[in-house]
Formats: sequence, structure tokens, C-alpha cells
Amino acid sequence: MCLAVVPTALLLLSTACASKVSRTFDAPGITAVVLRAANASDALVRESSTAAVQVAGTARGGARGYHAPDPSWRETPASKWGLDFVSKQYGSVLVVSTKNEIHYIHHSYYFDSLEIAVPAGVEVKRSNRELTGSGDPDLSPPP
Repeated sequence: MCLAVVPTALLLLSTACASKVSRTFDAPGITAVVLRAANASDALVRESSTAAVQVAGTARGGARGYHAPDPSWRETPASKWGLDFVSKQYGSVLVVSTKNEIHYIHHSYYFDSLEIAVPAGVEVKRSNRELTGSGDPDLSPPP
């Protein structure tokens, strides 16, 4: 019986550290959105009733298994890592990229449960990002 309680407690602890991040970007004249995120291919796309692009995701991850030589070091929860969304417009295309998503040895911070809402008629192109130790956004021009 106790074994069943422990996994539930761990699940509750990991869920408590998760937080939802959402951003809204103006989209006048936008005909396409490129979404760049580690899990972009899994993003739920829906039509928005506004003239804006809305993107949201749940912050996940951490540095489990990492043992720093500094005894005062503490793992940063995903909710405090600074995961965010940023954008840049190229003509009629809006590029939306994650910021601070990383994967480096034991450190992995990313968005899960991605959702994007776009105005009617706007195409969404999903582009999975390969995560590295740099959390810089990818706001390069679309191909």
C-alpha cells in the first residue's frame, strides 16, 4: 500500500513545480505563424476569435540527478527557470520561438502541453527545436 502512495506524492510534487506560461502577439496582416519549440509538433492548434496569436505551454524539467560540488546549490524549478515565448515578424509571417528551453547533460527545461491560437485563415507551421545548453530563442527568418 505504501508503494502506491509514494509515486502519487512524487507526481504531486512535480506537478506543483510546473507553471503555465502564455503570451499574446499582435498579428495584423499575418498569414502564417512558424512555431519553434522542442515539442512544436505536439502543439494543439485552434482558431482564435481575436486578431492576435496566443501561445501557451506548461514549464517542465529540472536538473534531476545532478550533484553540484557546491553544497548550497539547489535545483531551479521549471517554474522559475525563465521559460518564455518571443516573436519576430517577417512580412506576413510571424516567427514564435521559445526562450530558455535547454537540454544539457542533467539539465533539461522545456515546454509541454503547447497550445497556439491563431486568427481564422492563418497557417501554423510547427518546427521542433533541437535543444542544447543555450536557451537563446530561434528568431531567424523562416525558410
